[in-house]
Order: sequence, then C-alpha cells, then structure tokens
Amino acid sequence: MTPQETYLRTLTEESKRLIQGTIARNTVVGYRYDWTMFEAWCNRYALVPFPADPETVLLYLTDLIHQG
Repeated sequence: MTPQETYLRTLTEESKRLIQGTIARNTVVGYRYDWTMFEAWCNRYALVPFPADPETVLLYLTDLIHQG
C-alpha cells in the first residue's frame, strides 16, 4: 500500500468518526491548524511535508521546542 493509499484510508476512517460525532470539532480544527503550521514550516525550508521524512518531523519538533 502506498503512503497516499494509507493516508486516504486514514481520512476515510476519520471522516466516518466525524459523521458519527466521535471526533470533537475542536479536535479537527486543531489538526487542521497543526497541519497548516507544519506544511508552512516545510515550505519555508524546502522540505516535503507529505510523506514527511522522519528527520523532517524531528527538525520541526526541535524547532518548536526552541520557540518555547
């Protein structure tokens, strides 16, 4: 299974839970915000956000720690 297929499967499962009301709206808003921030950070440093290399995620988290 490709990363894209895995991601789509995850989205499908989460969308079903959203429809059922098992994921809070604020959680979805938080996910969207977090993804937007990660994607912007990757773009700033010319890194690929998806599928993200583990080193990219580590660098992003390290940057967040440095920001406080």
